[in-house]
Amino acid sequence: MSHAMNETPPRIVVTTRRPGYAHETLGGTCAPDVTVEEIRARFYDTYFGGRDAWVRDGHWGCVVHTD
Repeated sequence: MSHAMNETPPRIVVTTRRPGYAHETLGGTCAPDVTVEEIRARFYDTYFGGRDAWVRDGHWGCVVHTD
């Protein structure tokens, strides 16, 4: 059996990244049990932060502050 067949699919996948002034809007797909808190922990910058995180029906999005 191939090792690849035993791998767990990623829980959070980035599929869109839109740059803006001092921020980026990110979005993608996720496992059905991913929470908004997990999105915040993974993508918000520890210093600059972020906003508008959401999760719904296997999709997610947030704005990450970059400056």
